[in-house]
Amino acid sequence: MIVAHKPDVNPDDYCYDTGLKFGSAAGKYLLEKILMRQAGFLPDAVDNKQAYKETAKHNTFSNTKEILRRKKQNKELNNDLTHITSDQWVLPEDLRKAFHKDLPAWLLGLDADTTRTLVQMSHGGDYFSIHSDSKRCSSMFMLLQGQEQETHWYRNTEAFEILNPARIPDHDKIEHVVTAVIRPYRWYVFNHAAWHGVSGFVDGGARVHVSLDFKKLSAQEVVKVVKANTPLARSGPC
Repeated sequence: MIVAHKPDVNPDDYCYDTGLKFGSAAGKYLLEKILMRQAGFLPDAVDNKQAYKETAKHNTFSNTKEILRRKKQNKELNNDLTHITSDQWVLPEDLRKAFHKDLPAWLLGLDADTTRTLVQMSHGGDYFSIHSDSKRCSSMFMLLQGQEQETHWYRNTEAFEILNPARIPDHDKIEHVVTAVIRPYRWYVFNHAAWHGVSGFVDGGARVHVSLDFKKLSAQEVVKVVKANTPLARSGPC
């Protein structure tokens, strides 16, 4: 649910509760296996660390210096709390089919050539720093487990360069616009292109979600399609 937003902002552009609940049974099965850390259950891990290192090698000195300055900003903003660890896996074919079998045709056909189904577990820290995703513009997002963390979205107040691979903002040039608490086992349209971060992680807890990631489609485009095809699905604010 949306707990705060600036008056001039449409919160649906950042987080939209579709009211859809397909795939809940598959989600609960997936969550159980992940929490049990069953070896080999999710073989296709996404190696973000290696991709980060490869991109970082090609940065100029000035860009590297600016990234370090922004990281220092971020650390100070979060009072030296511990950043979470995040693990991602691409769903294997059998689990992907379990989720996709309940997808309506209008959703399954969206951005079909570049869509991937991903599961992510965040744990071992206090917060997920403000960032913008590079491999997904938006997603259909279902939380499988959380501890009522708050997701915060931001917008630019001034233009600045997005620097890879860190993709963290200049905190002096953004402002907070939306805060949401995402409820489990409901599908949300999630804006990954906008600056966003997560706070309120519980010691020892894990936040797990599954998502249908769209590489090219904006959150606004996905929301428009969802609203056109599910006029009665939504049962209250995000």
